[in-house]
Amino acid sequence: TAEHSWSVGMITMVLMNELKKEFGAIDELKTLKLSLIHDVVEIYAGDVIAFDAEARKNKEKVEAEALTKLMAIYPEFGQQLHDLWYEFEDKKSLEAQIAKAADAICPIFQRLQSNQSYIPFGITIAHLEKTKYPHFMFSKTFTTLDQRLKTDLLEKKLIEA
Repeated sequence: TAEHSWSVGMITMVLMNELKKEFGAIDELKTLKLSLIHDVVEIYAGDVIAFDAEARKNKEKVEAEALTKLMAIYPEFGQQLHDLWYEFEDKKSLEAQIAKAADAICPIFQRLQSNQSYIPFGITIAHLEKTKYPHFMFSKTFTTLDQRLKTDLLEKKLIEA
């Protein structure tokens, strides 16, 4: 959703100074562009829940078709959209890794903020570590934040170990 993409962009902005200390130069505009367009294919492809293995089977094909459709609708922007989207998906740059990590950590923030439990869905800390942690491993900033958020989830009894 637009709210999610906006939240991903805000996470990158809030963490940017810390990330610059960790990595040096980062193209902030590119990071924000990647954050904004990362889910644009969902206009046609729909959203796929990270924990739904069955729904994820055709995700790449359906999203590639959606991207082609969007490129045809916006030919003047199509190539940039294509390049940014694949850069994000493939984590081809530091900026893409940052945007991907912000995308992965965003739902955890949202659950904490709204006090929504993962428990009814059978999602545990182990599930989060399997699906989310690989996106954070490149950065001490993100791994530290991830640990803090998981601790908060456990303390609020919003997830089980």
